[in-house]
Amino acid sequence: MTVSTAAHFTYPLSKPNLARMQKGYPPRAPFSETVKNRRSYEMRHIMPTREGGEMNDMDNLRILTPKQCISLYGDLQ
Repeated sequence: MTVSTAAHFTYPLSKPNLARMQKGYPPRAPFSETVKNRRSYEMRHIMPTREGGEMNDMDNLRILTPKQCISLYGDLQ
């Protein structure tokens, strides 16, 4: 099972965003939550791996809009 086929992850997404996910791309965030060229949702570790956080542990990952990511982490990439 992949995230793009799991109903509990995909039910709130539009058909274009589902198509993006099935191609391996992240879904787009709402335009009001984008910043410059950062238009897609972003995944970040809650506890960074350099501090002992697990790389692929779903409980250690969060999905954020670009605005949320910048607000929490302060990075403008």
